[in-house]
Amino acid sequence: MLTPAGIAHVKRRIEAQRAALQERIASLERALAESDQNDATAQDRGDDAIRLEAQDEELDQRAFAWAELAQAESALARIEAGTYGISGVPFLLSVGRHREAVNGK
Repeated sequence: MLTPAGIAHVKRRIEAQRAALQERIASLERALAESDQNDATAQDRGDDAIRLEAQDEELDQRAFAWAELAQAESALARIEAGTYGISGVPFLLSVGRHREAVNGK
């Protein structure tokens, strides 16, 4: 079980990660907005292909960053709820059922 000091340390790290992810998402969204503005200046099909490939990569990175941000937010919510680090409830239920089956109760 994590100590209060350990939980505070984890919380600070997750909050820092959340801030970094928020900045990363904002940066990617700025880059995507810029690429939309540059659509009108594309010179030829080769330029379009390169631009679309870069935009696709930025979209993938943004989706990944949003997923990571959701995980960080979930972890912070569990810390606030006092349930961070507790993941054994389903396991404990299955262990209890196994003991009941073995002991015949």
